[in-house]
Amino acid sequence: TVSDSVGSETKILTCDFEAKDYAGNLMFISFYIWQWMWMYANAVQIFFVAGCVGTYHFHKDTVTPKLPLTFIKFGFTTSIGTLSKLSLVFMAVDYIKKKSKFSCKKILFGWYDPVFWLAVIIRCCCLAFLNMMTKFCLIFHAFSGEEFWTSAKRTKSLMEKAGLGGLVLETAAMNCFAVIAYFLAVGMGFFCWCVR
Repeated sequence: TVSDSVGSETKILTCDFEAKDYAGNLMFISFYIWQWMWMYANAVQIFFVAGCVGTYHFHKDTVTPKLPLTFIKFGFTTSIGTLSKLSLVFMAVDYIKKKSKFSCKKILFGWYDPVFWLAVIIRCCCLAFLNMMTKFCLIFHAFSGEEFWTSAKRTKSLMEKAGLGGLVLETAAMNCFAVIAYFLAVGMGFFCWCVR
């Protein structure tokens, strides 16, 4: 709002923000492109770590100082198709996780409801399973260099043989890391409080 004084009278000019028709669509597209790029960066990180660790353990004689840069180069060149598809899967899992999030209010008022806890367990197991399948597919690709669909089929056959053990290990490891991160944060808070 702009006020303009002319003599004894004051004019008030107002202007309303009016979005262009295409602005909403562009915002939607740019948000999902940004989210895909974030997931792609995470996929490259997993690809890089799996490739370096796998090469060090299985082909120690081929390890060179340039190995990390080689895997980063592969992540942005020859493996771009597979990592792009896996990034879309990561986006879908993240979307499901956000949409099925439960609030503290539901926990406080639904603690006595067995259906609520069954839904929580199914949600946690399904999301952990989807995340694990996607990561295993990415690790298969890092080791074999095969395309997305071949890596996904090999992941499926691996999950049929040792799926439950992998799911328990993945969930337990992620929960352990979350607890460790929590205690490290609390410890750092107390340390900073004592030092000040």
